[in-house]
Amino acid sequence: MDRISPLPDDLILKILSFPPTKVAITTSLLSKRWRDVWKHVPKLEYFAPRASTFIQNFLILHKAPVLKTMHVELAQNHRPTDIEIWLRVAVERGVRKLRFHNNPFGPKEAIRLPGSLYTCQTLVSLTLLYTFIVDVPLTICFPSLKTLRLRRPSKLFTIWFCLILRQTPKLRILRFRPIERCFDYVQIQWEQTSSVP
Repeated sequence: MDRISPLPDDLILKILSFPPTKVAITTSLLSKRWRDVWKHVPKLEYFAPRASTFIQNFLILHKAPVLKTMHVELAQNHRPTDIEIWLRVAVERGVRKLRFHNNPFGPKEAIRLPGSLYTCQTLVSLTLLYTFIVDVPLTICFPSLKTLRLRRPSKLFTIWFCLILRQTPKLRILRFRPIERCFDYVQIQWEQTSSVP
């Protein structure tokens, strides 16, 4: 007997937000009632073992008004233009928690993060791992960002770091590993409620 289908949609969406997105999508095979439920889960969690159009297709078919969490981990190189599009769509969907883990072993192609990311009003947590960022704009404002994690960022890190600290009034946790052979993270945590200097 199926005890899950009669549950309210909100509870089913909550349950489907726990496994990786590919697993949540497989529930569409259970019955007609489940066919489109995954499209309303406010989370994209994808670990790509090889090049795939999965993320692009997910973003096209996704129907939730807000994409609360986007966690993408790439094992092979993807075109920087695709990555830029994925991140732009996430910002347009009001992403709150964004974690992007680029391939640490492949060639370091420059990624142009979409300009809208640098002024995202909804972003609360941002993690960029092994991301070679170029064309950082001078206008950066993360009004809601509380947690920032960076690992092996590009040489523009110092400039970006200074701009972020000045334009991120709610930042409370900054964690970064600036160089490849550095095994320890540097973590700075603010407890006060006033803005960061």
